[in-house]
Amino acid sequence: MEITDTQVKQTIKRFMDQWNLDPHPPLWVCFEEPGHPIPIPGTIFDTGGRRKAGMELLVYAELIVLNPIVKPSMMLTTFFHELGHAHYRKSHPTDFNAVDSEAHAIIYSLETLVREGFDLLAQLEASTIKQMAATDEPYKSAVEMLASTQLWQKCSAEQ
Repeated sequence: MEITDTQVKQTIKRFMDQWNLDPHPPLWVCFEEPGHPIPIPGTIFDTGGRRKAGMELLVYAELIVLNPIVKPSMMLTTFFHELGHAHYRKSHPTDFNAVDSEAHAIIYSLETLVREGFDLLAQLEASTIKQMAATDEPYKSAVEMLASTQLWQKCSAEQ
């Protein structure tokens, strides 16, 4: 099943809206190519109509940056993976662990892809993760943690 850029952006918006029902911290998503500056979404130099020399702004948010030139299917899998990291960070504000975060992001992405009807994308995501785990941490340790889970076994099985 092929997915369009418009469908991906609608799906991202739906998940952002759901997250932002309880916006502590808010979730922002922007689309920038590597090496480009990242704007702060929804932020303006608000002067209230008056001339102003400066402004202090505390910014605390979960920010997901997606490369706009990748295929829509890769953008969607990447978004769900990064959203998994955001969920982990939100639930572990003082005890962040890179391996646990990676394992959570992998499972969150696979669960969400399957729930949204993208089983083939879940399999492709698992295949990509397996390749990364062959040489890179924390993917290797995360995959070892997930090896016995039913979802990982289902999605990572050779087709």
